[in-house]
Amino acid sequence: VPVISSTASICSGQNLLLQSTTAATYSWAGPNGFTSTEQNPTISNISAMGSGIYTLTVTNGSSCTGTATTEVTVYSGAICDGLLAHYKLDGNATDASGNNLHGTI
Repeated sequence: VPVISSTASICSGQNLLLQSTTAATYSWAGPNGFTSTEQNPTISNISAMGSGIYTLTVTNGSSCTGTATTEVTVYSGAICDGLLAHYKLDGNATDASGNNLHGTI
């Protein structure tokens, strides 16, 4: 059985790297019509449509096959932009991004 890895959560616009252990052949399949025969393919500028299950089937030199999967979630918007704020009922805003941008609304 192949061992694969990827970034489980990534922001849209970033590059997703899928990685596998060594084998003779590779066949990747995933969301949005993704396919690859590379050992470690990269999906550049990934969009939210890239979220989902990626499946790899490998074949070794003895023609034995194995399959593994990994799930990837592609986020966009405020989660990736660091614009997350918590609003209290008294009208004060507390910045949770770590940028110390507190204020009053």
